[in-house]
Amino acid sequence: MEATLSEIADIVGGRIIGNSNTVICGAASFEDAKVYDITFAGDAGFLKKIKETGAGAVIVPQRFNES
Repeated sequence: MEATLSEIADIVGGRIIGNSNTVICGAASFEDAKVYDITFAGDAGFLKKIKETGAGAVIVPQRFNES
């Protein structure tokens, strides 16, 4: 199944930072994600390494502020 980030954000009530037209085709772990995957960074360890994932999108807690 394919969905754009805009469609995914509508489903989960999320906010997009970046290209809302990015197409996502699957989900993967933080370490294994590729450009067409979405992943989740829910704890401080992953949040500190967010630029290291190959994922096309990362779901983060609402309070996350990328500096």
